[in-house]
Amino acid sequence: MEATLGYILAYRYVALFPLALVEGPLVAFAAGILAALGYLSPLPAFIILILGDVIPDMAYYLFGLYGTDSKFMRGYLERNRSAAGHVSGYEKLWRNAPGKMMFMSKLAYGLSTLLLVSAGMVKVPIGKFFQLALVVTLLQYGVLMFVGYYFGSSLVVADKYLSYIGYVAAGLVLVFIMIFIGVKGFAKKELERLSDTPPA
Repeated sequence: MEATLGYILAYRYVALFPLALVEGPLVAFAAGILAALGYLSPLPAFIILILGDVIPDMAYYLFGLYGTDSKFMRGYLERNRSAAGHVSGYEKLWRNAPGKMMFMSKLAYGLSTLLLVSAGMVKVPIGKFFQLALVVTLLQYGVLMFVGYYFGSSLVVADKYLSYIGYVAAGLVLVFIMIFIGVKGFAKKELERLSDTPPA
């Protein structure tokens, strides 16, 4: 967390996009804090973060759409036979519950890349995929930046508690990690319930 804040403080908006590609949710929270403290303007930071999250989503989708027959994808599916077996089930899920699939794709770490690629593999319409990805990302990052902004605003009026910033930030990061783990567990159960082929 401290390293993320340090990079953003050093490079401001230039740092947001590459950091968002790697760890978007944590960066959104950090950007909210820094916006509250006056180091960033909320709207430009928010737009950059959205782009840094949606662009990779589209890349994963296009890879699934056009790279299915590539040597890399064939090798990946051979190494992960359970993933290959899920494709027909994922097609059903993307068709019948696209919003839920996008929610799980965006928030279920460990399953995210596979689910986003699967949208391309089963040929979800690109416009629909983009719309769903954008809506979920706007909600996700909006909440995270709001929480970060509120936390940062609280620091401004509570100077005597500044020595506890690290502990509070670490606690919030832990909460986010627990939420993502919970969402991943929920996603696995939903995939088992809704698809014909239970995931590994």
